[in-house]
Amino acid sequence: SPVTQATCTLTACGAACPVGGAYIEIPWIKATTIQVNGCDVRALQCDGSDVPPLFGGPRSRTILQYWKFGEIDYHDVYDDGTGVATLQLLCDATATFWIFQGPQIVQAACYYTNTDCQACAGSQIARTESGAAFTPDVVVGPPAPFICMTRTLTCVTTTLNNNVQISLNGGTAGVISSPIGTVTVLVTCNAAGTALERNGVAITSADCKAV
Repeated sequence: SPVTQATCTLTACGAACPVGGAYIEIPWIKATTIQVNGCDVRALQCDGSDVPPLFGGPRSRTILQYWKFGEIDYHDVYDDGTGVATLQLLCDATATFWIFQGPQIVQAACYYTNTDCQACAGSQIARTESGAAFTPDVVVGPPAPFICMTRTLTCVTTTLNNNVQISLNGGTAGVISSPIGTVTVLVTCNAAGTALERNGVAITSADCKAV
């Protein structure tokens, strides 16, 4: 049906709302406070190009998440394909809280995902054991923040010998040793879902043994 009437409601606002305490911002969020008609506005921005190299560089989707006071679940603001997600908060009339569409906001954070990430099966790595054994893989993500799916391979000694090692691809992709009876290696599923990789190298075999 056609719209015949619209109502505009002004929200009372203030200035000099604090950052910290009742409202916190998680690292990697860009934020500036500007004044609009005498009110403080907190302009938030999450930029996918800001993802630290430690976490694999830019991601294909950027999400700005915020939490309302008294709620457990977060709310998402998507980047709509631009790589940048934005949100503006308003300082409340008492100059105590930052608000968005009425409720108090207690936290804001940037969340980066790679929508191209796939799930890789542990069987993509052939495994052998000698005097030691692999324990079940620890699998993380997606949609854990910053990362594609990872598997942690753990080799544990089954003898009195505490010196153990994992040899990858017959040693050509690395030999990781430990003198404490257990050793771990982290591998990451590639974007195509065709291989679990370490340092950019596809891992096809892993040997767990006491040495």
